[in-house]
Parts: sequence; structure tokens; C-alpha cells
Amino acid sequence: MFEDFNYYGYDFMISNNRGSEQYFRLHRKNRGVTETLKTGNIYENFDDSIYDVAAAVNYAKDMGYDDIILVGQSLGTLKVQYYCEQIGDISKLILLSPVDMVSRFRHRVGEKYDELIEKSKKLVSDNRPYEMVTNEFSALKVSSTMAIGSKADLFKLEEKRDISTPLNYKGFISIIAGSSEHVYDGWDMKYVETRFKKRFKNAKFQFHIIPNSTHDYHNHEKQMSKLIIDSIAAMK
Repeated sequence: MFEDFNYYGYDFMISNNRGSEQYFRLHRKNRGVTETLKTGNIYENFDDSIYDVAAAVNYAKDMGYDDIILVGQSLGTLKVQYYCEQIGDISKLILLSPVDMVSRFRHRVGEKYDELIEKSKKLVSDNRPYEMVTNEFSALKVSSTMAIGSKADLFKLEEKRDISTPLNYKGFISIIAGSSEHVYDGWDMKYVETRFKKRFKNAKFQFHIIPNSTHDYHNHEKQMSKLIIDSIAAMK
């Protein structure tokens, strides 16, 4: 993909964030006191992802770039979208396999959803954010990423969710997804496209499907790369 970007004259930068990998520690000084933060996919606070995206954007600006395109994949799509909803200085977005984490978590835990969300919020309020509420996720992760009304609750793909008020983003957006995605809970891809189009009513919208591709685009990387290049060319 990056070779293709260079071939067509685009520079690129890979940016990590504190929600990547399963688990790691970060250290910071707060008024002279060193604090240790648990983070990674298990313990992340979704709300803090905006600082990591902002750091990457600001670095690109400092390097002299003024035409910046954010590309996010899977959970990363929510993070770049959250940044754009809050900051508003980016007008070009590409979302690869965007995921509704509320829907995904509800699909995993079924009837326990409300109970686990309530338990997670209670643990966070009791200053026990890192306590595990499932085999995979801490209270902080669940309450900040999987709860209805959380900062990560942006796409609202489930049929009964109210999407009468679209997202704020008004720039160009291209969504690319595989026809064999597992994150859409068995929904028809036409339904997924229509739902996203309503959420991005204020934006200049593109939607592309890669036939037979799964969530990680395995064996379809060249097709994905070509669609990204084509999407950028159409963002004028």
C-alpha cells in the first residue's frame, strides 16, 4: 500500500496510539509525581485517543503539510472520526472496515450487555477502572468504548438506534469494506452503506465494497490500495 502511495506522489506516516496491542504501560509526570497508566486494547480509555491522533496531525503540520488525509482501520475508524468531530481541522477521511463497537459488544455478550455496562461504569466511578469485567476487557475499556452514549458511540449501525441527527463532519469521506466482513453482524452490505450514508449526511460520501474480502483485507491488499488512491483522487 505504501509503495502505491509513493508511486502516485503521496507521502504517508504511520501513527500508533495508546489503544494498540493488548497491554502495555505508559508513564507520565503529573505535578512532579510519576504516574503509571495501564493501556493497550484491554485497558484503554477511548476518550484519550484524541490526543494521539492530534499528536500525529500536529506533527504533520509542523513538517509543512497542509493537505492531510486521515486513514483509520477497524477501531481506528472511530478514533479518527472522533477526532474530526471534536477538532474539525481535517476535511478528508478514509475509513477502512468501520466498526460499531456497541453493536459488536452486544453481539458478543448478548443479554448481559446492560449488566456489564452498568458494572463497568460503577467500577470506574469507584476508581477501579482496570478491573476486568470480561475475559478480554477492563471496566474502563467497556465503559468508554462499548457503552451507548460514550465518545466511541458514533456509527450506530443497529436498526433501532436513532440516527435522525447526522454526524457533524462535513468534509470528504470514503468508506471501504469487504463483502465478507464479520463486524456487520450478518447485515446486508446495502443496509450498511445506507446506514453510513445517513450518518454522514453532511459529508461528501463514497462507499466501496471489495468482493470476498474480510476485515483484515488478506489477499485483497492491492484492491484496497487502489480504492484508497481512487478515493483520494475523487476528493476534490
